[in-house]
Amino acid sequence: MSLIKILIYSTDAGKEPYSIWENKLNKTTQAIVKNRLDRIKIGNLGDIRRVKGSKQLWEIKIDYGPGYRIYFVKKGFIMALLLGGEKKTQTRDIEKAKKYLLNCEDLL
Repeated sequence: MSLIKILIYSTDAGKEPYSIWENKLNKTTQAIVKNRLDRIKIGNLGDIRRVKGSKQLWEIKIDYGPGYRIYFVKKGFIMALLLGGEKKTQTRDIEKAKKYLLNCEDLL
């Protein structure tokens, strides 16, 4: 039974930035990411933090490879995944995620 429901944000054009990112990962990394999200669903949040300077944007840190990040917004027990990235693209990814955040109010 899931304690936390995970949704995927979709743009007005129907694109899912998170899914696009995840599909580009190799199979091993996809499995690691999926395992991390499965643990979150049962309430084991692990290494997450609010993004500095934002009240609504959060980050999941995955300590594997180049240091993967998943950006999300949450309300209660619902999370909406906005975008994924790597430590080296973190600044750019956060700016993109903030833009997506403005458009996902109706998702939660």
